[in-house]
Amino acid sequence: MRHLSIAGSIFLLLLFVIGCQPEVEPNAVFPTPTLAIELNSGSIEEIEIITYDNIIVETAVPFDYSKIEEEEEKQQQAAIDAIEKIEITIDLETEISNISPYIYGVALSDPRAMRRLTPSVYSWTGDPTVRYNILSGRGWNEGREASYTNVNAFPESGNHALDFIDFAESIDAATSFTLPTIGWVAKDTSSCSFPDAELGNCSTGLESTCLSRSVSANPAQTSVQIDPEDMVAFLQSIKDSGNSLDFISVLYEPELWGIVHYDVHPECMTYGEILEIYQSYTVAIRDVVPDSLLMGPGTCCWEFYFNSPSGPRDKALNDDKDFIPWFLENMQAFDEEAGKRHLDVLEIHYYPQDLVNDFVDPVVAEHRLRAPWSLYDPLYSDESYINEPVQLIPRMNALIDEFYPGTKLAISAWNFGADDTMNGAIAIAEVLAIFGQEDLHFASYFPELELDSPAYHAFKMYTNYDGFGSTYGDLAVKAESSHPEAVSSYASVDLETGNLHIMLINRIEKVQTFETEIVWNGFESTGVGTIYQYTGRDLENFDPEFDPGILGGPAQMGQTKQVISLPGYSITHMVLEPVEGRELNNE
Repeated sequence: MRHLSIAGSIFLLLLFVIGCQPEVEPNAVFPTPTLAIELNSGSIEEIEIITYDNIIVETAVPFDYSKIEEEEEKQQQAAIDAIEKIEITIDLETEISNISPYIYGVALSDPRAMRRLTPSVYSWTGDPTVRYNILSGRGWNEGREASYTNVNAFPESGNHALDFIDFAESIDAATSFTLPTIGWVAKDTSSCSFPDAELGNCSTGLESTCLSRSVSANPAQTSVQIDPEDMVAFLQSIKDSGNSLDFISVLYEPELWGIVHYDVHPECMTYGEILEIYQSYTVAIRDVVPDSLLMGPGTCCWEFYFNSPSGPRDKALNDDKDFIPWFLENMQAFDEEAGKRHLDVLEIHYYPQDLVNDFVDPVVAEHRLRAPWSLYDPLYSDESYINEPVQLIPRMNALIDEFYPGTKLAISAWNFGADDTMNGAIAIAEVLAIFGQEDLHFASYFPELELDSPAYHAFKMYTNYDGFGSTYGDLAVKAESSHPEAVSSYASVDLETGNLHIMLINRIEKVQTFETEIVWNGFESTGVGTIYQYTGRDLENFDPEFDPGILGGPAQMGQTKQVISLPGYSITHMVLEPVEGRELNNE
């Protein structure tokens, strides 16, 4: 994945500052599952502190993880053995949040997968889109990862951006589109910024970045200039064709342009430049797309929620304010003067530290399943160098309430890693449930979902679990598990049908089944319902022709409770029909 392939340079850039985070009132609904693990400090070698151009980087000499893995496995097994029964309590009288229909977004993926998955949003996003030529509709440039080389966006003929919009409409998905606002777009489908004549290929320019400019490139070598007026013409052409864009990302990870797109943007971004670009483009396009929700600043990472890549000096020039609240505050003042909104949605990306990879060894796998708690829980301290509660969604919503009330929140690119494994699928199922309960307006998975992968099925449990377009509910209600470290629980109500949806996630791999009793209050079942379950696949002996995927169908239900067996590492979606006459609160 991109965030790993450029990790060497970005790691230095990302760690150069640690900001002061605002305090946020906790609003978590579910208790934090905990599993204490005591480690002998003598098994961990000393951390070395390196200073590089005023950047402080912590590194550690590799050590033997086997002791940690062995201890974690022992404690996990002991915890499992101590569980006699799982009890789930659903309380429909405690309504948590309306669930936004836009949290089940997916970035550019295989059209076959999208037709069967039916995501709520289809997103045109990623590094190449930053330099997509909207004028020709063909070339783009992925930047550093692809040695700054232009390529054909897609082999098919035609303007792919327009094809993307048509396809999204064909699967009844909302559209989210990233505008190429860096100022340069690919002029063809073959040029590169740093050709290496001796080797006969293209290079990354001696690994140059805005922090270490060994060599520089002529942007015209690969690109042509583009400005807000070109964007207006492009959006007008979409409008004239009878189409529209539901969400528009005006920036995509601008703080990394000095690394990822160094060849056309060799300077490190500042607070002021990010704001100026956002404002200049939104002023130009607002009247053309009055119904589209404008999103920004598309910030990639934890450090840049608080800082710019230009460092402490840039922050000092902006009253030492953290970046996100500074951006919101400035946009509110700008919009009040303009008399109209140019920022509808605060847009950020989220990639938990140390997890966007394919590793599923015991230590990483268990960390991955805890990491979703960082989205909301004030009691969960991030297990990376961050080493404090992230509480991402409540934190950002609190900043919105303080600095620009009424703005919506989007996590427009997210990934927790290992998405072709059941471990990754379990994490995805947990994340999607949390998005629903935490008042998030928009989310989109990145980079893509592979057809019939575990990640694909985890998504499908929310967007099309029965193959006929049925989805998870609209209103999140309270669900509590007696052992959330083993089985987590979430619930929602479909406001149209009154159906109760219960999502049960067995987080333990090495267990046959957990006998689980579910009791619901404030809801009387007719005794008719369905149960759908995904248990993954044997990846070692997997034959795609015989992958059962999600299995399920009609089931007899109790009126107020139900007992069900949950296999290890499984995702179960129960749907219960109500007796006639139940009134729903849709306020």
